[in-house]
Amino acid sequence: MSMDNTVLKQQDFADAAGTAITMLVERLSVHAEEWFVVPLSGFLKELCQKQRQGGIEPVFCVSISVLRTALLCGKPGYRLDAYGQDWPLYDRPLTTRFVECPWLTPLWSELNDHFQAVLDQQEIKKFCYPLLAEQAAWKCTGPLFSMMGSLLKYHMAPIKDDRAFRALVKGDEFRIEFGEFLDWKIVLAAEYPEVDLFNSRGRQFPHRQFQDKIFRHKKFYKFNLKGSVFRNCEFSDSTLEEASLGDCLFEQCRFKNVIFTDVLLAGAQFRECTLENVAFERVIASIAGMAPEKMDDWYRALSMLLTSMEHVRFSDCDLRGGQMEQCTTTYTVMENTLAEASDFAILLPNI
Repeated sequence: MSMDNTVLKQQDFADAAGTAITMLVERLSVHAEEWFVVPLSGFLKELCQKQRQGGIEPVFCVSISVLRTALLCGKPGYRLDAYGQDWPLYDRPLTTRFVECPWLTPLWSELNDHFQAVLDQQEIKKFCYPLLAEQAAWKCTGPLFSMMGSLLKYHMAPIKDDRAFRALVKGDEFRIEFGEFLDWKIVLAAEYPEVDLFNSRGRQFPHRQFQDKIFRHKKFYKFNLKGSVFRNCEFSDSTLEEASLGDCLFEQCRFKNVIFTDVLLAGAQFRECTLENVAFERVIASIAGMAPEKMDDWYRALSMLLTSMEHVRFSDCDLRGGQMEQCTTTYTVMENTLAEASDFAILLPNI
């Protein structure tokens, strides 16, 4: 067992990361636009200008990369890089910009201070060498940065509506991603070409756009449609089974005689939809209900807005934290379903 594990316990790391992430959630809810959206918008404008001048090719990827080295040097910040067709190599960016992040310093200090306080309480100082608190803090930056990316994906609406985003000449499967430099990435926004789900090979189709589609007598089995957008689509006499619909948006869609079974709906949104004779069975709509081995990202809970539900049934589902605003529910029931801190709790039977 290493020295730091002798002194610091797993709970110490969990407590430190939890405190820092709580601070991050609170601050990003207020400052996400200032810290990320505005710099990203300016970067997209710069790219458009260079394209108009004939200076750069179509952009396939815009990458936001947090820099540990910058944090180590006391000047925290992130890189904005634009890449062309060879973007998977992360080599030769078309253009780069560094964005300073002084707001990261308090989060970093919180981690250091937490571990130093734990060490100060140790009765035996033999293994409490000077850099132990800082080394422990570095171990928590990965989860902190990962959570940052997961939160940011819910603040990308202004970017998608940005004039520069629409004007940018993009390559196929354009993406805006967040992560650590030359390391892991989370997709924040994407524009992928349209695909015919049932006449294409495979089942991996995340971040797709579907407009005015009609799905009748279809079986969506083990499809990965994470982050996809369905607008004015019709689902009838169909089943969705063991599908990943995390962060999907259903806008002005109609569902009739549809069954969702063992589906992930965490982060999904239903806006101005109609659901008639629809069953949700063993659906996970909250990250609290996800098995650890299947937790590929952090998700907010399911939300429904201005949606009509008639003869809808939720059975053995997890709707904890779910939001339901200005919805109508006629003959809608819940059976053996978790709904703590959820607007869906009003559908629970009175016992």
